Amino acid sequence: MGPNSGQIRIAAVDIGNSRVQCGFFDSFRGCVAEAQSRVLPIAASGLLQPASSLELSLWPQHRFAEDKLRHWYEELCLEPFDWFVASVNRPADDYFQRVIAKLGDQSGGRHRIHDVSHRDITIPLKVPFPERVGIDRLLAATAANRLRTDDRPIVVVDHGTAMTVDLVDATGAFVGGAILPGIAMGAHALAEGTDALPLVSSAKTSEVPPPIGTETESAIQSGLYWAAVGAIRSIVEQIAQSQTKPPMVCLTG
Repeated sequence: MGPNSGQIRIAAVDIGNSRVQCGFFDSFRGCVAEAQSRVLPIAASGLLQPASSLELSLWPQHRFAEDKLRHWYEELCLEPFDWFVASVNRPADDYFQRVIAKLGDQSGGRHRIHDVSHRDITIPLKVPFPERVGIDRLLAATAANRLRTDDRPIVVVDHGTAMTVDLVDATGAFVGGAILPGIAMGAHALAEGTDALPLVSSAKTSEVPPPIGTETESAIQSGLYWAAVGAIRSIVEQIAQSQTKPPMVCLTG
């Protein structure tokens, strides 16, 4: 890739509390509007899909399968590219960056790693301490803003280890929201905080359970699922009442 090719090759990395997601974008030709004084490429139109992606589960001590990342990296590593890392998990972030540095040393590649922060966000942040807001929430809000109709707000519901329900107002500004435990966290809280209740895998709540469980495990599945649905519905309704126009709703996780 020559210096005037107009292409930017990057790996975008989302480090959460239970998994790491990587997406490789091999070209931003014709759709990059790099903000002045910022290093983060921002898609000027649409939401691009990665040319290649990888998901890694985090083990205890915030580790992942290093060999899987190495194999993915070696498939992509035709020449150096930049890594943009957004993390809400500092130990996992430190481990990830050490692994990437080691892979670069072994391959002879020179990779720049950029820690994405609130300073890279291009929408207005109408909160008193933007540096304290999780970068996952800010990036989800930025992406949702690209889907938002110009004159309407949009609510962003992100279901991960924690669930967040955030508002981007009709002007395109992030104004805050709510944070609550995710389904998996609720399952662990029930198992760890009681003597007899079992740990129910969050994978078993992927299908809609009946509201009445006929034994302990199905009752927990019902409680976790419908508690999440009820909480999200209630928060969205409360947010809608504060807006002059009904908000759009975007679901992710």
